[in-house]
Amino acid sequence: MDSIFKIPKLRGSSNYDIWEIRIQAILVEKDYINYILSDYTLNIDENWNPTKEIADKVSAFIKLSLEDGPLLQTSFVINPFILWDTLNNLYQAKGFSSEFLLSKELINTTLNNSKNNLELYINNFRRIINSLNAKDIKLPNKFIIALLLNNLNKDYEYIVAIITQTIRVDNNFQINDVISQLLDESRRLDSIKSKNNDNYNYNKHNNYNKNNYKKDSKYYNDVEMTMQTNSKKAINNKIKSINRDLKICNYCKLKGHLESSCYKKYPNLKPKKDNSVNNIEEIKETVLTTSINNKINNNNDVILEKKSCANLLP
Repeated sequence: MDSIFKIPKLRGSSNYDIWEIRIQAILVEKDYINYILSDYTLNIDENWNPTKEIADKVSAFIKLSLEDGPLLQTSFVINPFILWDTLNNLYQAKGFSSEFLLSKELINTTLNNSKNNLELYINNFRRIINSLNAKDIKLPNKFIIALLLNNLNKDYEYIVAIITQTIRVDNNFQINDVISQLLDESRRLDSIKSKNNDNYNYNKHNNYNKNNYKKDSKYYNDVEMTMQTNSKKAINNKIKSINRDLKICNYCKLKGHLESSCYKKYPNLKPKKDNSVNNIEEIKETVLTTSINNKINNNNDVILEKKSCANLLP
């Protein structure tokens, strides 16, 4: 009876219903179910030959599947039939309050409350439905499907629309068919998320390497700065060229400036020459003038001298 290690232990009324189903299934598998259905010490069935040895094993199996609280409550019980009945009286919900709590739990069971895990959500949903069925509360099939779809999140809006349209055509659409389609959609969404995460990690890794290369490589920084500088210069030159082509003076009809800044119309706007340059030009002009004047004077002196010599001749 090593199956005890494969099922959760009984905590109390919160998981008694599902625990009871599992324990009964294991006892049926081992052919020990009769030990909890009737008292073996008062056996009146001629086809059943119970033994104390097997009864003790059944009791030990049940007790090993209990957590500390339920175990302390039943530590004095040895007979498996009485043990089972005691646990049933302690933890099985009875009356309207139990039905109300199950109904409330069903309504509040959503995908978001199930950690966005679709399989966990479906398992919780079906567990509550089975518990209600055990209390002879049979909910309509379409109501169960509608509630199951309603408590999903926005990721499943597309598949919900498809299922609702299918149900309109096929009235025999069952809850198992809905669950099968939801599980397929869940696998599809997980595949998309996994692919997006891989792309994000890839881009993040590339950006990290690029940033490190920028920080560690002086060559990369120099090249990048040069490219940026050249690019800015090219853009500025292009803009200036375009501006020059667009500007046409209405006064002198030349390109490159407007009438408001035309030197011909407004000579005062023309930039003044540097004083040092003006002085040099003035000196050059003075020297040139002096030289010319000297030449003229020399020529006049020669002419006068020739005239004087002529007058002295007989």
